[in-house]
Amino acid sequence: MKIPLNSDKKDPIWVLFGKVLKVIDSRTFQEELARNGLKKIESHQIMLKLVLLSIFFKLELNNVYNQVNSKSKLRKFLGIEDLPRIEQIREIYST
Repeated sequence: MKIPLNSDKKDPIWVLFGKVLKVIDSRTFQEELARNGLKKIESHQIMLKLVLLSIFFKLELNNVYNQVNSKSKLRKFLGIEDLPRIEQIREIYST
């Protein structure tokens, strides 16, 4: 069964995930990524958000990717304008 992802600012789980997103979007986190030699920081932040969303709600990455891709409200909540290809995400996070 594929659970639909609908961000709800009143749901405690989504509130907690929103706090995780704030950490990922923070300047300190960006600097840490850069210190560890990552290029294209924004792209890595987007990929990390998708992977963590998948883990957080115990859903397959393909399912999460498709839902984020099709729902503008969810992309807005995540702070994502353009999604990388699913193959790019798998390439980085599969190891």
